[in-house]
Amino acid sequence: MVILGKSISIGNIILFVAILVLGIIGLKNQLSSNKLLEHSATTKCKVKWTGSTSGNRYGQPECICEFIIDGESKPETYELKRLKVNIGDCLEIKYSLDDHKVTRLNYEKGVVPCD
Repeated sequence: MVILGKSISIGNIILFVAILVLGIIGLKNQLSSNKLLEHSATTKCKVKWTGSTSGNRYGQPECICEFIIDGESKPETYELKRLKVNIGDCLEIKYSLDDHKVTRLNYEKGVVPCD
């Protein structure tokens, strides 16, 4: 197929469309999460594990935190970015009151005292 004087294969067109669709889905999910977090509360979570889920030292550092909402224990994985944490530290998270699966780590607060 020739577009604007350039030969483009069907495989490249399919790849472009797939990337475009995935980008739109990701944007929709992000906007949906932001809307759900408008009606939210905060709680503390305790770090249960830190490391890289990719299994090598070059992966993005992550942690698994456990927190309790409505009497139910929920584990969640968060990227640490530049935050330095140890197992047993507490972090503040924001969660949606409408959908408890939507959570966000408060990076600005960093490590907070455990109560």
